[in-house]
Amino acid sequence: MFDMFKMLGKLNELKTEAAQIKQDLKTLEVEGKSASGRVKVTATADKHVHGVWIDSDLAGWANATALQEEVLEATQMALKQAAHLAKETIRARINEKFPEVAGMGLDQWLG
Repeated sequence: MFDMFKMLGKLNELKTEAAQIKQDLKTLEVEGKSASGRVKVTATADKHVHGVWIDSDLAGWANATALQEEVLEATQMALKQAAHLAKETIRARINEKFPEVAGMGLDQWLG
Protein backbone atom coordinates (compact mmCIF):
# COMPACT_ATOMS: atom_id res chain seq x y z
CA MET A 1 0.00 0.00 0.00
CA PHE A 2 1.25 3.47 -0.87
CA ASP A 3 2.34 5.38 2.24
CA MET A 4 2.01 9.06 1.46
CA PHE A 5 3.76 10.18 4.65
CA LYS A 6 6.71 7.90 3.98
CA MET A 7 7.00 9.31 0.44
CA LEU A 8 6.82 12.88 1.75
CA GLY A 9 9.61 12.04 4.17
CA LYS A 10 11.69 10.70 1.29
CA LEU A 11 11.02 13.85 -0.71
CA ASN A 12 12.26 15.97 2.19
CA GLU A 13 15.39 13.81 2.37
CA LEU A 14 15.79 14.21 -1.39
CA LYS A 15 15.53 18.00 -1.05
CA THR A 16 18.23 17.98 1.64
CA GLU A 17 20.45 15.75 -0.48
CA ALA A 18 19.95 18.00 -3.51
CA ALA A 19 21.15 20.99 -1.49
CA GLN A 20 24.23 19.04 -0.39
CA ILE A 21 24.95 17.95 -3.96
CA LYS A 22 24.72 21.58 -5.08
CA GLN A 23 27.39 22.48 -2.52
CA ASP A 24 29.56 19.51 -3.48
CA LEU A 25 29.51 20.46 -7.18
CA LYS A 26 31.38 23.63 -6.23
CA THR A 27 34.38 21.51 -5.22
CA LEU A 28 34.58 19.20 -8.25
CA GLU A 29 36.97 20.68 -10.80
CA VAL A 30 37.43 19.91 -14.50
CA GLU A 31 39.83 21.19 -17.12
CA GLY A 32 39.14 21.97 -20.75
CA LYS A 33 41.92 22.27 -23.31
CA SER A 34 41.98 23.66 -26.79
CA ALA A 35 42.85 21.15 -29.51
CA SER A 36 46.43 22.39 -29.58
CA GLY A 37 46.73 22.17 -25.79
CA ARG A 38 48.06 25.72 -25.64
CA VAL A 39 45.03 27.07 -23.77
CA LYS A 40 43.50 25.49 -20.67
CA VAL A 41 40.44 26.52 -18.70
CA THR A 42 39.46 25.18 -15.29
CA ALA A 43 35.88 25.14 -14.08
CA THR A 44 33.87 23.51 -11.34
CA ALA A 45 30.97 21.14 -11.87
CA ASP A 46 28.59 23.97 -10.98
CA LYS A 47 29.75 25.51 -14.28
CA HIS A 48 31.85 28.38 -12.95
CA VAL A 49 35.10 29.13 -14.74
CA HIS A 50 37.92 29.56 -12.24
CA GLY A 51 41.05 29.85 -14.30
CA VAL A 52 42.52 30.39 -17.74
CA TRP A 53 46.05 29.34 -18.66
CA ILE A 54 47.60 30.47 -21.94
CA ASP A 55 50.90 29.14 -23.22
CA SER A 56 53.50 31.90 -23.14
CA ASP A 57 54.15 31.41 -26.87
CA LEU A 58 50.61 32.57 -27.58
CA ALA A 59 51.03 35.83 -25.69
CA GLY A 60 53.09 37.15 -28.58
CA TRP A 61 50.58 36.19 -31.25
CA ALA A 62 49.87 38.98 -33.66
CA ASN A 63 46.57 37.32 -34.52
CA ALA A 64 44.28 38.03 -31.55
CA THR A 65 41.41 36.22 -33.27
CA ALA A 66 43.27 32.91 -33.13
CA LEU A 67 43.94 33.37 -29.41
CA GLN A 68 40.28 34.20 -28.79
CA GLU A 69 39.21 31.06 -30.64
CA GLU A 70 41.57 28.92 -28.55
CA VAL A 71 40.27 30.41 -25.29
CA LEU A 72 36.67 29.95 -26.39
CA GLU A 73 37.32 26.33 -27.39
CA ALA A 74 38.96 25.51 -24.06
CA THR A 75 36.18 27.25 -22.12
CA GLN A 76 33.48 25.34 -23.99
CA MET A 77 35.31 22.07 -23.32
CA ALA A 78 35.62 22.82 -19.60
CA LEU A 79 31.94 23.70 -19.26
CA LYS A 80 30.90 20.61 -21.24
CA GLN A 81 32.96 18.45 -18.90
CA ALA A 82 31.53 20.30 -15.88
CA ALA A 83 27.96 19.62 -17.03
CA HIS A 84 28.74 15.94 -17.60
CA LEU A 85 30.40 15.60 -14.19
CA ALA A 86 27.49 17.32 -12.47
CA LYS A 87 24.94 15.07 -14.16
CA GLU A 88 26.85 11.90 -13.31
CA THR A 89 27.41 13.03 -9.70
CA ILE A 90 23.72 13.77 -9.23
CA ARG A 91 22.66 10.48 -10.84
CA ALA A 92 25.05 8.43 -8.68
CA ARG A 93 24.02 10.16 -5.45
CA ILE A 94 20.30 9.81 -6.15
CA ASN A 95 20.65 6.14 -7.13
CA GLU A 96 22.74 5.43 -4.04
CA LYS A 97 20.65 7.24 -1.45
CA PHE A 98 17.17 7.01 -2.95
CA PRO A 99 16.89 3.83 -5.01
CA GLU A 100 13.11 3.83 -4.58
CA VAL A 101 12.77 7.14 -6.48
CA ALA A 102 15.72 6.74 -8.84
CA GLY A 103 13.57 5.27 -11.61
CA MET A 104 10.83 7.89 -11.43
CA GLY A 105 12.04 9.95 -14.36
CA LEU A 106 14.57 12.05 -12.46
CA ASP A 107 16.90 11.92 -15.47
CA GLN A 108 14.76 14.55 -17.19
CA TRP A 109 15.72 16.98 -14.42
CA LEU A 110 19.42 16.31 -14.92
CA GLY A 111 19.56 17.80 -18.44
